[in-house]
Amino acid sequence: MAVPSQGTVAVGDKITASLWNDDVRDAVNFLISPPRVKVYKTANQSIGNAGWACLTWDAEAFDTDTMHSNVTANSRITFTTAGTYLITFNCFWANNATGLRNHKIELNGTTTEGSGTDIIEPFAIAPVAATHSGANISFIQTFAANDYINAFVWQNSGGALNLAGVTESHSSLSANWIAS
Repeated sequence: MAVPSQGTVAVGDKITASLWNDDVRDAVNFLISPPRVKVYKTANQSIGNAGWACLTWDAEAFDTDTMHSNVTANSRITFTTAGTYLITFNCFWANNATGLRNHKIELNGTTTEGSGTDIIEPFAIAPVAATHSGANISFIQTFAANDYINAFVWQNSGGALNLAGVTESHSSLSANWIAS
């Protein structure tokens, strides 16, 4: 989906159907439904102790610009339209009060942590006993067409720990176009 470009109309020019469609209709339609995607997990993902894991996403709440595939490279969001996006990463951990939980997002890497460029540096949270621990990261970033991101997590509870899935209100990753 390309961002529509606007032509210039000179004094005395007639507004033709083609001009109206190209300059008004297409721009309005783009703004009504800009590129955006929200992916989430429908099941828990077990995260091993003291090692980074790339998250996979097996469901889409919406995808208006073929930015995600549930089959091929399902860890990625790919920016098919260049622009500035609001990125939101939510994750919820199973109850466990031991250790720390780390979260990060990498640009243009593989599913191996450290293969891409950190666009959100790792940051840790300390879990709270008897409740799910969670993190919500939001940031604005400009991407070129075909850039992509992967989300990674790390924990050191002493054993494997689930990252909660089940619904889109649990662990999710979204990208919403906000500007060219």
